Amino acid sequence: MNDDNTSKQDPVLARTAKARAERTDEQNWDALLEQIGRVARHDYESSREDHQKAMELLWEHFENRGTWLADRYREARHIRDESDLGIFVKVYESTTGLTR
Repeated sequence: MNDDNTSKQDPVLARTAKARAERTDEQNWDALLEQIGRVARHDYESSREDHQKAMELLWEHFENRGTWLADRYREARHIRDESDLGIFVKVYESTTGLTR
């Protein structure tokens, strides 16, 4: 991940990978919501692929933290709007087969 070429091609992924270990879970959660929103809205700092890779990296980070994503989903499942949290609910349901 420290490869200069990766940093130039995927700056968001490189920045996210570097910062992830230094951030709290809440900060990583905010970063995940931001990446989900950016991908869903096609609002890219660099490229769709770069933001999607950063989102997947953070998603995997939380999947490895036990029930973190499931707990956040249960807290937010009533949200049905286009906010980053509302988009997370849709993505989580789609990913886990809970799509309504």
